Amino acid sequence: MSQDLPPIRAGDLVTPELARSLRRQRELRPKLRMWGKGLLMAVISGSANGFTAGLSAIVIAPDTFNGGNGLGSTVKLIIAAGVMGAATGLFGYLKQSPLPPSEEEMARLSLPPEAR
Repeated sequence: MSQDLPPIRAGDLVTPELARSLRRQRELRPKLRMWGKGLLMAVISGSANGFTAGLSAIVIAPDTFNGGNGLGSTVKLIIAAGVMGAATGLFGYLKQSPLPPSEEEMARLSLPPEAR
């Protein structure tokens, strides 16, 4: 199911402002979708790394973190490491790829520095 907007034709009752707004929405939607997918991939990757680090505690300290008496502390450590890894992936992605700039920001950035 496509959410594309119908094309704007010459006889339509559309103001220039509305036409610009509709064009901006069409241009921004794919950028936001790609940005959101990248954000989700960063969170999944970070949490997977955290879970792996949490599981390595079983090798490092088998007397504390194991499947027997230490199961509760092992699960807590794995979950905590996964959450911290997801947060690290999230913040790293946001630092690298902030939201796509709006049309106004792009126009402002295209001006020479003294005109901003």
